[in-house]
This record gives sequence, structure tokens and C-alpha cells, in this order.
Amino acid sequence: MNKYISYSKVLKQIAVDKGNFKTVLFREFKGDSKLKEAYGILIKAVKNYDKIVEIGSLINQKEKKNIIGNMQLFCVLVIEQFYSKKKKIEGGGQLKKIITENKDFIASQLNIDQNADNNSNLIKQDVHVRWISKDSTQNKQTKEKQVSKKKSSEDKMQIEDIRLQNQMIQKAQPDDIIENLYTINYNDYQAVISKDSSVLDSTDIVIQSKSSAMPVYLLFKNIIDSQSNESLSEASRPSKSFDIIDCCSAPGNKTMQAAEYIKGRGKVFAFEKNQQRFELLKERVQKYGFEQVISCLNEDFLSVDVTQYPNVEYFVADPSCSGTGMLNHIYFDEDQIQLEEENLQNQQTKKSFMERTQQIFESYDNKMKQRIVGLGQFQLKILNKLATFPSIKAFSYSTCSIHQQENEDVVFKFLQENKSFQLVEACPQWKTRGFKTKNLPDGNKCIRFNPFEDKSDGFFVALFQKK
Repeated sequence: MNKYISYSKVLKQIAVDKGNFKTVLFREFKGDSKLKEAYGILIKAVKNYDKIVEIGSLINQKEKKNIIGNMQLFCVLVIEQFYSKKKKIEGGGQLKKIITENKDFIASQLNIDQNADNNSNLIKQDVHVRWISKDSTQNKQTKEKQVSKKKSSEDKMQIEDIRLQNQMIQKAQPDDIIENLYTINYNDYQAVISKDSSVLDSTDIVIQSKSSAMPVYLLFKNIIDSQSNESLSEASRPSKSFDIIDCCSAPGNKTMQAAEYIKGRGKVFAFEKNQQRFELLKERVQKYGFEQVISCLNEDFLSVDVTQYPNVEYFVADPSCSGTGMLNHIYFDEDQIQLEEENLQNQQTKKSFMERTQQIFESYDNKMKQRIVGLGQFQLKILNKLATFPSIKAFSYSTCSIHQQENEDVVFKFLQENKSFQLVEACPQWKTRGFKTKNLPDGNKCIRFNPFEDKSDGFFVALFQKK
């Protein structure tokens, strides 16, 4: 029951005190093995919070006394009982008893069919691992042989750690696009970390989705291609040495990826204005040994004096967004079940990804719609700001939102206001393209990750270059 209490305290900070979801979550659970489960429960709890509190109040009225005092804990337990894969609350306690006694009533209020087998067609999402270390598998095996000569128990633990990492390498498949990225079957991944979850603490690896790794990969591919592109002016080609800015850096996966790719040609300046997220960023940069390459700055990127960064030529822009692409969670499967059902439908009658995102947007209340539009305005400010840097040559723009208002519409408005930039076709071999809209007919130069088909979180990437 203790873990549910910790989840309920976080839920209060988000749903009642209006804290930022990711900021609060990472502050409370960074480095904790419960992070993934906490994310799954809390994302669902926030979405259904008002309805579940209403149900709790109805139960109190029915019993004519305040038998449910902690509504946040009640909400967490309801999510565990009705929405998680195991559909079972661990431990005991009064609230568990109340939920069990009122199970049918709660299910009817939530429109849940308790007899439905939601796990029968479960699609488990593959896990992506990016290798920070440049050591090959062969080098790691050589290290293992060297370590195996030592006798102490500490050395034996080190041997086992190396073997676990090798198991992960051997079970993984190299990604077909992004270098140093590997795809691991969900069950194989679970088998490795269930043996020893400390393998995830290794400074050789970072868990990073393909969608998250794509913006920096595409930016550096653009840098490499630009070096030999004779159609570009000399001013548009990369200098022998250059710096990069990550505008909104925490938690730092893209920042470290950029530092790895830059290969001694310059520095990466990582901006993060939120103090708590900045501390997380700095901690991870130190953990992975990038202090000499990455300069972490606890500043608002929008307030930066651009004249202080004359050597910055490339930018990674992944600003705050609605997070509406985060639909596929390993802990919850309802969206994945819906995906499988849709894939069985006739292709001619199936809604397009664009139509579906529009339908989802229209289903929101006015507050959510206004929030998404407001985020689009903020994202445009970030892009307009980076366009003022004196030496800028190219940048990537990405969000984990599925909505056009934060993606193609932002791209269109930026190009309207910044005529010296052009949209570059990103990753031609990637199937899921950006939306062609009335204002942005070449929106298909951008790429998307479709959470309903690509077995990935929803994601959007655009690549811009100075003319």
C-alpha cells in the first residue's frame, strides 16, 4: 500500500496543486524502479481525476458519512483496480475494501465492462536502447575475460553486470535508420532487467525511444550532407568547428546524443529554466561523463543574449508541448487494443491519422483546446528566438504532440515570419509523413510517429535550414 500512498501524494501535487506533470513525476521518482508504473497510473489518474472524485463523493453520500477521506489515494486505487493490466490492488486497507464492495457501482459509473478480456490482444511495445559507449560487443567481451580473472565478490558482480549488458546487445537488433540505437523485444528486455535492474544504471546505455532519438540524428545527418552539398552557399555549410544549443534540454537524452555526435568539434549548450528539471539534467550529464562537452545553463532560452553565442550554428528545439502523443504505455493497454481493432477494419473505411487527430482535438473541452493553441504560440516563440542567432544554419523542431496546432501550424507560421529559412525533407524512407495542410502543402517533408500504427508514442519532427 505504501507505493499507492506515494503515487497519491504526487497526484495531489498535479491534480490539486496544478504542478507540471513531468516535473513532479521526475522529481519524485527519478532513478526509482517504480517510475514506469507510476507514469502509467498517474497519467490515467489525472485524465480521470474529476470523474473518480465525483464517484467517491457519491459513495460518501450513499453511506451517509465521509468513508473516503483521501480522494487522491482513492483515485489511484480505482485506476489500479479497473485500468491496469493486473486489475488488482496489492495489500489491504479500508479503501480497498470500499472499492471491492462498490465494484459494480464504480464500473458502471466509469462505463467499464468488467467481463471484457482486455489482455487477450495485448501488443507490448518494443524498447529502444541507445549505446553511449563506443565499445563494441567484442571489446565488452574482452573486458569480461579480463575481469573474470579477479576473485573478489565485488568483481563477480562486475562480471555479471557486463554479461547482462552483453545479453541485451545479443538480444537486440540494430535500428534500420539511427546509428547506435537498438530495438529489444519487450519480453527479452523484461527478462534482462528482472534478473538485475541495476543494468539500467550503466553509463554505457540510455533508454531512449526511436522517436526521441530521431530529431538529433536528422540534424547531424543534415550537417554531414551539407558539407558536400554544392547547391548550398558557403554560409549555409557547417564550419570546421561549431557549437550547438538544446533550447529546452531536460531530462537530457537529446542533449547527450548531440554531445556524442559532435565528436570534439565544439560544445553543446543545454538550457533549462525549471530549477528541478535543471538539477536532473545536470545530474545525468555528470553521470554519463559529458561535463567537458555539455554546458548546463539554468536559464530561460527566450531571455538569452544571442550575441554571447557567436559559434552556435545548430539547434535542437523540443519545447514543452501537450504530450498528447504519449498514448502507448507499457503499463496500460487500452489504446493498443484499440489499435489492433482498428487494424482489422477495412482500410477504405478507416479514418486517416490526420482525421483521427482532428477528431480527438474536437473532443476536448475549451480549456484543453486553448492550452494546445497556447502551447503552439509558445513553441513559435522558441523558434523565432533561435532564428535570431547570428550564425544559425539549421535546426530540428520536435514535439510529442499529435496535434496540428503544435506541429504543422507552428512550422507554417515560422516560415511565414522567417523567409530566410526553408523546410528540408526529413528521412525520406520513413513511411509516416507530416500532414499536408492548406497552409503547408509540403507538410509531408516533416515526419510523424503514429501511435496507432507505428507502435510508438506519437511524435513530430521538422528540419529547417538557412537558405
